[in-house]
Amino acid sequence: MDEQKPEWLSRPELTTNPDYLRAVDQKVFLDGLREWSERYAPFELTNKKIAELLIDMPLNQVEGYRTKKGLSTHREMPVRIRLLLVYRLLENRPQKRISQPKNKFSDADIDLIQKYYAEKGAKWLSQKIGKKTTDIWSKANKLGLSKPRRPNTSFTNDEIIFIKRHYKSKGPAWIAAQLNLPYLSIVGVAHKFGLRKYRV
Repeated sequence: MDEQKPEWLSRPELTTNPDYLRAVDQKVFLDGLREWSERYAPFELTNKKIAELLIDMPLNQVEGYRTKKGLSTHREMPVRIRLLLVYRLLENRPQKRISQPKNKFSDADIDLIQKYYAEKGAKWLSQKIGKKTTDIWSKANKLGLSKPRRPNTSFTNDEIIFIKRHYKSKGPAWIAAQLNLPYLSIVGVAHKFGLRKYRV
């Protein structure tokens, strides 16, 4: 009966434990690595490729590893060679790129927002971090931060543009929460510019 393939030969992270490598049958080991390479390596694990990975080992020696036990051309694969082959496969495995979600804030970005939002505001932070002002407002709101308003609650150009853009679809309550502004101030600006909230 053929020896069953160990579970670690099916995982992306191959084992580098010499005891596990020694315990597995040589044919099962090489066949398992060939199947592994089809899933996780950017190449097919041919005898020629194994010879290349094993620092230009003679091809006939690699072929001897695959020859059936009992034949005169059969060669035993030492644990050190098995271990070297595993390391070389892991080194040549493509690294997955981790994509950053859109508008993702790093820990450093969040530290700056928490430290300077109340004092400097979203516009200053957007230039410092390289994010949109609206994204800074939204993040600060989620962090529970607030920016002290001037006594006359005057608006910046960015805030006015934001109100004009979203008033009809979102309404004053949503905008007030996003910009950390008084509800009535938003309504006042909307009235000044003739804005109307869409009603279903």
